[in-house]
Amino acid sequence: MTHYVRLAFFVVPLSFLMGIWWSFYRFESQNSRPDYSQGTIHVLANKDVLPDILVSEFEKQYRVKVLLTEYASDLKIINEIYSNSDRYDIVQMNSLQVGSLVFKDTFLPIQEELVPEHADISPDFLNLPFDRNKAHSIPFTWGLNGYLVDTKHISIMPQTFKELLYDQKFKGKVSLMAHPVEFLQQLKRYGDFSDEWIQTESKEPLTEALNEFGKYLYSKRGFPEIDLLNKGDVWVQQIPLGKSANYLQRSPHFKYWIPKDKVTLWVNIVAIPKQTKKAPLAHLFINHLLKPISAHSFAYRSHLSTVIKSAETMDLAEQHKPSFLRSVNIHSLDMVTEHQAYQSIWLRSLGSVFPDLFNNPTQAQNTLPSEKPLNP
Repeated sequence: MTHYVRLAFFVVPLSFLMGIWWSFYRFESQNSRPDYSQGTIHVLANKDVLPDILVSEFEKQYRVKVLLTEYASDLKIINEIYSNSDRYDIVQMNSLQVGSLVFKDTFLPIQEELVPEHADISPDFLNLPFDRNKAHSIPFTWGLNGYLVDTKHISIMPQTFKELLYDQKFKGKVSLMAHPVEFLQQLKRYGDFSDEWIQTESKEPLTEALNEFGKYLYSKRGFPEIDLLNKGDVWVQQIPLGKSANYLQRSPHFKYWIPKDKVTLWVNIVAIPKQTKKAPLAHLFINHLLKPISAHSFAYRSHLSTVIKSAETMDLAEQHKPSFLRSVNIHSLDMVTEHQAYQSIWLRSLGSVFPDLFNNPTQAQNTLPSEKPLNP
């Protein structure tokens, strides 16, 4: 009997403590579980454009789960928009990916009353050529593809990129972004090119033109891009504006150069596919992207410049603010929206001439969907 009393003396308090622990554990588990009671939205986006912390903040604040589908391939994003936009509640794309997409046929009109933060968008980013008056899309970040220059090697810059490219002193010391659009635009501006070569899928003249053009370029990949400059392999490295801000702060001998001829200007936009049944939640997410606090996430996490006017008073690099655009000669800017650069013949030609830069055979074999005619 004494044995059982002693056992009960230990078992009863232990059971009591275990019960308290279990209740506390269940309470903590239930309270730490995310609350997605307001629903779920599915977002299509380019890889590394939407920062994780920004998405998490939206989920926590509005109790909406975000299913984020990201692709690094421009072609994959383009094909998803043309073929599978009905799977998504929000589509994020770059102006380089717009092509001949007819916005009014693909996306819902933006209800500005559901996006009050749209009033904070700089007027410089309104009336984009592919969607006037933000009718079916909203811009939220932007950039341009200028050049980071090592002034230890180049103290006086020429006026134009063409002068720099064909100056024998700089031969093989200039590196372009490994992007099919950028290479096509540069060849059109400064090399030998005919639209007919792509239309007729004539690979021979394309590769000949690229080989001649490539004689003046450094054609090996650097990762990160700044590594080529740091090692002295190149003296001029093409790089997006937003990324340049971080390098300029760390390396005072670097300078960001925007030549007087052409540089590519681009904008990241979001739109709502017509088939969605969650338009109110989609508008809520778009509004979140335009909040002043989001500008910090884009600048420091995604290295993107913001379009919102409130950023002018924030602790951001000048390159991350919308007003920086006004410091650039408007005649130097070129917003490219056509899809020639994503045609299979162009991608294959790039891969054969610059295998170290364009070494993805799967991407080169992809073809674009049949495009609709341009919106009149």
